[in-house]
Amino acid sequence: NNLTGGSYLISAPLANYAGAISNNIEIAQGLVFKAEQLSKEHKVKYVELRNQYEHNDLLKQDGFVTMILDLRGGIESVWKSKLKPKTRNQVRKAQKNGLTVHEGINYLEEFYSIYAITISKLGTPIFPIKMFKHLLEELKDSLKIFVVKYEGKIIGGLVFIIYGNTCYIPYASTLRNYNHFS
Repeated sequence: NNLTGGSYLISAPLANYAGAISNNIEIAQGLVFKAEQLSKEHKVKYVELRNQYEHNDLLKQDGFVTMILDLRGGIESVWKSKLKPKTRNQVRKAQKNGLTVHEGINYLEEFYSIYAITISKLGTPIFPIKMFKHLLEELKDSLKIFVVKYEGKIIGGLVFIIYGNTCYIPYASTLRNYNHFS
């Protein structure tokens, strides 16, 4: 149920994309069909599938902004021609202040604690850590966790999901008292 008084189904709340995910169009269409069946069975107002790609028979509504950075050309090309000067300055400032980036699924618990603090301060419902553990199990090498450390303490992090030739960052958080580093 939502605040407007109606019920609806959503493929993944609080994430930009998480609709019918499949490399096979027939399977994707079957998932969409199943969502339609569930909507009738549960008598909901609508079904929200947060697909990255359109399905011709579904009403499209753009409720999210997506930023895409083409990484072709390598690090130097991206750094010099695709990042804005402000972004490059923020990276340099972080490096100058000794912030370091680390990757590993072993950082899940630490990332989650920062995520939970940040999201709860926004007044947004928090996904349980069980969901993140399930994502790790199901997505295996397609899911990465990155954290930022300052003086050995983890101060921020993100979940990075690779699907096809695209990388998504559906969850990212930083401890507010360290935002001055950006």
